[in-house]
Amino acid sequence: MKGHRIAGPLSILLGFINACIGLAWAGRKIAIAGYTVFSLLVWIVVLSLVFWKKKRNMRRQAANSTAAQNFRDGQTYAAPTNPPAYPGIAMQNMDSRPAEYYSVQPNKP
Repeated sequence: MKGHRIAGPLSILLGFINACIGLAWAGRKIAIAGYTVFSLLVWIVVLSLVFWKKKRNMRRQAANSTAAQNFRDGQTYAAPTNPPAYPGIAMQNMDSRPAEYYSVQPNKP
């Protein structure tokens, strides 16, 4: 399948080149310009359709994902209650620091 994806467009490109060479050997200089413009337009249309199809498929895959289905169903993501432990990093409660640590003094009731 990968070989066909490469060989197909390559053979079409070689066919366009072959047609230009054939027109040059036939002495049809004006026809070469017209054929070149036509072939460029064909390539632009084909590549635009290929990119559009890939973009549409990516959007469809995203719309059919589990996260999108949960969003449509109204479910929310519940974060874990205990954060993972990171070795070498001490977990501190911010409230346990002295008031001098803060640049602004906390409100006292």
